[in-house]
Amino acid sequence: MTSRHRGGITVYELVAVVSAVALLAGVLAPALADAGRRGKSTVCLQNLGRIAQASIVYAGQDPDEQAIPVHPTINDSSDASVLRRQSGACAYGGKSGRGEDQGSNWFWGTVYDRGPATRPLNRILYGDVFPDYAENPGPDRVNWVNDTQLDLSVYRCPSDSGFTGIHYISWRTGGLTSYDHYGTSYVGNVVWTFSHNEGVCRSSGALLHRLSNIVNPAETLYYLENCGRFAFLADQQGLPSEQCGQGSQDRVGGWHGRDWTFNVSFVDGHADTIRIRGFENPDQVHYPTEDYDYWHCIIIRGRGWQMDTLPLQPMPSTIPCAKGRCGDGDCPDDAASLVPPDVA
Repeated sequence: MTSRHRGGITVYELVAVVSAVALLAGVLAPALADAGRRGKSTVCLQNLGRIAQASIVYAGQDPDEQAIPVHPTINDSSDASVLRRQSGACAYGGKSGRGEDQGSNWFWGTVYDRGPATRPLNRILYGDVFPDYAENPGPDRVNWVNDTQLDLSVYRCPSDSGFTGIHYISWRTGGLTSYDHYGTSYVGNVVWTFSHNEGVCRSSGALLHRLSNIVNPAETLYYLENCGRFAFLADQQGLPSEQCGQGSQDRVGGWHGRDWTFNVSFVDGHADTIRIRGFENPDQVHYPTEDYDYWHCIIIRGRGWQMDTLPLQPMPSTIPCAKGRCGDGDCPDDAASLVPPDVA
């Protein structure tokens, strides 16, 4: 008698098949994960490009041609100085955030006049479709809650995982995504410098400047992922931390799997992925004045990007900066301090 195979498989064959499938899965899993990250990064870049292009449209319609839409609360004298400065970066557009600042829950939400009806860029991207519920919470605050749950996808990076490095303490400890904390995953290019002679903040970024006055739009940052907002403060080359900011930082993670690497858009409307880790310290001969102690903190540039808008002079605002930080001592006249008081 002879042994014949009658259509079944042996245990050995089954083990071999399972092993092959497991091996194949192990090879494919990283590739699939990488493809997923690339796909989310692509969507994020598209969002940044749309926000930049919508802002260009907004500037064309605005009487002052504001490069970044200015939220009304930036001029609210009842707000603490640091929170008014933040309004310029975060409240240009987006939904109602539910993050906390200075002990106030939902500070970035409708209840504090930062809901979707008040954010200027929403009119360009979504039209006048958002009722202002600041004075109308509804039963059990349903209107305020609904404003925090809006799906305004152009303002949400699919990889937004929240705090990753240098930023405001309230966001770091809140555990929310940027989209849920502030109402948007992206912030405008806002760099405040402190003029103690005037007692007000000056903007050396795109905020408060006329769009057509920005002389290098293809390299001037417009909007960027919030996780990278303060990455320029890390590991500065030769800049004294008591005047310019933070000093060293071990890591600022990007939302797409690479440290120090962030998606951004530029003033000319295009979007790209760049590396920001500190900023270059140009030779003193490049500064527009002899006041080295001031300008070496304000020229913020890296390879292919810049946050300053020189040769435009920093634009004065109505925001007081008497509490600006210059190390542990008093700030000298016209010194620049780039770190808000509650950044750590």
